Amino acid sequence: MTPRIAPLAESHFAALSAAQDAVAREKRLLALMQAPPMDEALALLQNIVDHDHPQFVALLDERVVGRCDMLPAFGDVRRHLSVLGIGLAPEARHRNLGAFLMRATVAKTWDQGLTRIELTLRTDNHNARAVRANGLRARRHQAPRLSCRRRLP
Repeated sequence: MTPRIAPLAESHFAALSAAQDAVAREKRLLALMQAPPMDEALALLQNIVDHDHPQFVALLDERVVGRCDMLPAFGDVRRHLSVLGIGLAPEARHRNLGAFLMRATVAKTWDQGLTRIELTLRTDNHNARAVRANGLRARRHQAPRLSCRRRLP
């Protein structure tokens, strides 16, 4: 299988929604238990593209198997902050695709002038906790939350 990381494009929308639904239905890695209805998912993805928010997809043989995005945090006083979201289909895990997705997404985030990234994760999600190896560090007072204030290599 040939892996590739690509910026989100409209041609990825339906396949990305299906991949996210598969991960959500595992009921252990994401906040959602299933993907939102297709019309809501398409509207959200179109908004991401229209506003040039950082989002990249992982492709295996041109099939969407994951995504990583940085969406603006809610609130005017948090405009400098972006919230990281990442998800990979089971067949895409343990192939270093998550690290490549994060590097591309974080690089675009810094290029857009954001200065802080937050990731909230479940403490039992060992794959997500491995992001520390990619340059994100845990805050001491909130162990499950990770923040990044520096450029990743």
